[in-house]
Amino acid sequence: MSRRATAVALALMLLLSPSVLADWAMFGRDDHHSGVADITERSIDRRKPVVSWDRGDEDPDDCSGALECEEVISWGSVIGNFSANVVGDYDRSVRHLAWVTAGQQDDEWHGYLEIFDGGLPVGSNLMWRRDLGRLEDANGNSLDSDFGSFETAFATPALGDFNGNGRLDVAAVTTSGKLHFFEPRIRWYSSSESYEGNGEAWTTWSNTTGLTVVRSNPAVTELDGGVDIVLSGLNLTTDKAVVMAFNGDGTRLWKFEADGTEVSSPVVLRQGSVSRKVFFSAWDEGSLKVFGIWGSGASSGSPLSDWGGADGKNVGQAADPGDGNLHPLLPSLVLADLTADSGTEVLVPRPAPDDESDARLLVYKENGDAASGWAGGYALDGGGDLDATPAVGDLDGDGDLDVVAVSWLDPGIGNGEETTVWAIGPDGLLLWKAEYDTSSSGGWDDDEHAIASPLLAVIDTVNGADNFDVLSCTTPECHVFSGPDGDPLWNVDLSIRNRDNSNRIFNSPAAADVDGDGLLDLVLDGGVWSADLADLVARDGDITITDEQGDSATEVVEGETLTFYPVTVRNEGNHDAQSVLIEVRLDDPANGALLYNETLATLSSNSVQTLESFDWTASIEGNYQVWVVCVADPDTNEEVRYDNNNGSRSLTVRPEHGAELSAADSTKNADPGGSATFSVILRNTGVANDNYTLDATLPDGWSGSWPANASNIASNATAELLVMVEVNASATAGEHVVTLVATLQDDTNTSFSLALKVNVSQYYGVALEMPVGAQRVLPDTWVSYPVRVSNTGNGPDVFDLYAFSDWSANIAVDGSPTSQITLNVGEIGVAELRVKAPADSGWNDMHNSSFTATSQGNSSANASVNASTSVGQLMALEPLRSALPGENASFPLQAMNLANTGDTLQLEVIEAPAGWELTLEPSSLPLAGRESGPAWLNLTVPHDATSGSSHELRLRASSGFGTDEVVLYAEVLPLSGLRLWPLEGTSDRYWLDGGQPGWLGLEVVNYETGTLEVTLANASLPAGWSITYDGDPDWSKSVPAGASSSLNVTVTPPQNAPAAQTTWLQITASSGTLQARFDANLTVNQQFGLDLALPDRFALLGNVSTAVKFNITNAGNGPDLLELNLSGDWIADEMQLLSLDPLETREIAVLTNPGLVEASTSSALSVSVRSLTAAEAGQTVAESGTLTLIASGLLPASAETLELAPGESGSFLLGMVALHSDGTLRLE
Repeated sequence: MSRRATAVALALMLLLSPSVLADWAMFGRDDHHSGVADITERSIDRRKPVVSWDRGDEDPDDCSGALECEEVISWGSVIGNFSANVVGDYDRSVRHLAWVTAGQQDDEWHGYLEIFDGGLPVGSNLMWRRDLGRLEDANGNSLDSDFGSFETAFATPALGDFNGNGRLDVAAVTTSGKLHFFEPRIRWYSSSESYEGNGEAWTTWSNTTGLTVVRSNPAVTELDGGVDIVLSGLNLTTDKAVVMAFNGDGTRLWKFEADGTEVSSPVVLRQGSVSRKVFFSAWDEGSLKVFGIWGSGASSGSPLSDWGGADGKNVGQAADPGDGNLHPLLPSLVLADLTADSGTEVLVPRPAPDDESDARLLVYKENGDAASGWAGGYALDGGGDLDATPAVGDLDGDGDLDVVAVSWLDPGIGNGEETTVWAIGPDGLLLWKAEYDTSSSGGWDDDEHAIASPLLAVIDTVNGADNFDVLSCTTPECHVFSGPDGDPLWNVDLSIRNRDNSNRIFNSPAAADVDGDGLLDLVLDGGVWSADLADLVARDGDITITDEQGDSATEVVEGETLTFYPVTVRNEGNHDAQSVLIEVRLDDPANGALLYNETLATLSSNSVQTLESFDWTASIEGNYQVWVVCVADPDTNEEVRYDNNNGSRSLTVRPEHGAELSAADSTKNADPGGSATFSVILRNTGVANDNYTLDATLPDGWSGSWPANASNIASNATAELLVMVEVNASATAGEHVVTLVATLQDDTNTSFSLALKVNVSQYYGVALEMPVGAQRVLPDTWVSYPVRVSNTGNGPDVFDLYAFSDWSANIAVDGSPTSQITLNVGEIGVAELRVKAPADSGWNDMHNSSFTATSQGNSSANASVNASTSVGQLMALEPLRSALPGENASFPLQAMNLANTGDTLQLEVIEAPAGWELTLEPSSLPLAGRESGPAWLNLTVPHDATSGSSHELRLRASSGFGTDEVVLYAEVLPLSGLRLWPLEGTSDRYWLDGGQPGWLGLEVVNYETGTLEVTLANASLPAGWSITYDGDPDWSKSVPAGASSSLNVTVTPPQNAPAAQTTWLQITASSGTLQARFDANLTVNQQFGLDLALPDRFALLGNVSTAVKFNITNAGNGPDLLELNLSGDWIADEMQLLSLDPLETREIAVLTNPGLVEASTSSALSVSVRSLTAAEAGQTVAESGTLTLIASGLLPASAETLELAPGESGSFLLGMVALHSDGTLRLE
């Protein structure tokens, strides 16, 4: 928080507390004397304000004496809210002003404490007046001449709820030192909008100080827990400056005396909730001294040693207050967090030391040391003397507090005196200064002294809405300067309000929104100055509506004609309003039905105008608000505020027939199974007697009783109806609504209803189910026990979950560890009790664990279940699985060889539901010693399995170590909605011949509680395929709840469908948003055929590798996978797989070598080929043959035949091999 924000917050903490109830509670506004006004919604800005009212605006015939025309004779005014003190019908949203004025009584001048309404004009705004006695000092000497010469004034009144009863009190210190506390009793007359104006009080109390209090002001603060007051004055007998503290009941708390013949107003430093310090200055024999006093605690009233103890801190010379050329007023100290030093500093304004010198500003830390940047203080060079108390606030919006001081200088030429306004930053450097010279016609120097303290407020929002501007007043003018730069904004001349030598400005200004219009108002001397704007007002009380008989109308019969007159509107602002449109509307002031409008060319400031009379027929029953709205032309008017531009009156138009149901207590509490009784009032809102039939709508399962009729009910008469409701024993906790309906017997289409509410109390309950209560577990392994937690209470609940086990145990929900579970009414949640067997546990070691759930709503609602865990060589990782009929489920298993040497575990299912498809993988599991391995049991739930049933499966694991059994549980989930089941003989794959139909059987089952309109559709078959349902291309049927309908589905592929093509068939059954599907694969049958083309014999060179070639042909209509087998003495036996497209011929080359054999030696090559695709389809398609191979020593290596022309020659290329043992080759 910035220092500026801190200072404002500290001030507001006092000013806005319930014990203060004030906007400007004392001199300087707060007990720090900051001089800062609250920031209002809008401000005056740069248009010069005008006077709203002025108690000093008088011009008596005789102003020869100074007091005749002085309105305010206290050093300042205060602003507060006395609404709680008012007797009468009082609803004014304004603030109230208080000051002291003078009046003669038996040729003696008296002081009078007065309180004024901030928003009413002179003549009706005096609220309260109390005589404070003669103008005299503590010794009884008259002070009339001192008041007339500016040497004396009453202390500023102080506001606070001193006795703590909620009413605002005012404390006034007289010049003779009497401290009065008044709790004004103010009488208000709403009809004439005026106050009685006497001095009646709810209570008063007082104390006597023995001091003369003429140049100081009390501070309202908090010293000992209540609202207290601290004041200063002079003991003229002992020449002592005295400070006293009093609590709210007038009891003196402490007193401090110091040498001095002049004393300043005290300020109070509040630290935390208990520590308080009081500071003031005093003039003593040419020196200004500053004193610090403990304001609270055991040392209260004792001096602070940091500030010179009882002798005070001498801060330099100051001129004698009795010097005729200088005003004898000591400005007050100011407390603020100014500098970068920690804590609050004390700002000391030191007047000029003599007639020729200037004043100086000094700043000290709380311990009395000079603050950073202020070692020598700041000299107001050329500014002269200083009587006004400085103000402290943020002038430039930088978040730091700045100091504003006002000095005055008599230049010695003529009677004029100059005022200088100084703005000084927190570092002791000048921000700006501004001068102005005022001149009064009286010829007195003193009346131009700048005695009034400056005031800081957000006046001009153009230069920023978060920095303060400066107001300074010196007779007869008040000037405003821009906070950031000191530029003059405007000034007002109060001399035209008879303020000159005969009505001088020496009291300090105050500021707040005193008239409740949202804009800042300035309290200058005895008047209030406000923005120069119009303020259009329409008040509720200014709207008069009369019926056909001329009586005031608030409730009329449907169809009656009403007259609106008089309807008046007001301009309570200070500026005329032009072209004002007045609208009268129903219900909505902006968009409601327009009843009448009238335009006023001019609505003068502070005037009232009446609209022309007009009539309106109330044609529709109902309760209406009639609004009168002032709409000002925005191009020609600027208003102070807009939220008061409309007023309204309530108007009820009653029908011929009507009723209203009401209950003083329309909400009752009841227990489940209990009852609730309501007393309902039926009022006939029509104008004729009527009869009504009564009925009620109850929640399901509830019952009740009430009168059947209400007969002969006169207009506006009532009848009491007792409605008793019986609450269902199983009702859920919470609010339930019973609707009572009254129907006109003469018009059953007209009825009226009332909602009665029953809050059903909550009871608590919990149930636990552990489907698997015993399990086997491997050593050093976690095992999980699912637990179903049911909320058996009648309202939402949170259950604390606990596990009890010597083995490691915890609880989890949705896989995450937890200590609680939240369930709605009837909801079942699943938790897991997880137990871990110790690493050193042995076979058949057993341990019992428990699981407990306890309701947080009622700890007596709890339940427990137990689990038995034993160590074995096979365990189920998930012993409980759930599946819908027709779905698959898998149980993960874990096995372990508990022996130290290798072994094989044999797994088998020894118990299972009949007809279920089961697969246990593997059935044999070889494991090394202490080794673990996985296994699975997979199953398919038959589609006709009973929904909601639970089935036990038992597995056995056998090894050389021993035999274990594990129990598994399969739950069949309840079916709902719509299902398509295959009938017996129907599978998910079919083989079809092209152009030939295939058949499958389906069953449509309705698992809902009502009849379903079911339609079958297929969206998966390719073009050319056809499908029929019981011979029809479309199928739609009503299937009753719980029933099934069987049908035959025929699918026919096209004649030319490619062989071996597989097509996806998906049949969808639909009923509204419900759907079910059946899927199958359809494959077109393949025609198979093989051709093997082998030569009978084949000659080849001996001992030479030669490729023997032959052909194989796929004679079928689809691709085929062939298995080719070759065998013979001259080849390496082999098997090949060949993939052939339809009608494809493949040449096969087989490498042969007879070796060194005799010529003409022969050998057989055996060839066989078969179709594997045909074998998969259940057919045998194969071919085989034998080829004779003959070895030779001479074979042509090229063509064996030559064609030659006559005379042409040719040649043969021959291959020769010597096959004889002698190694010779003869060619013959």
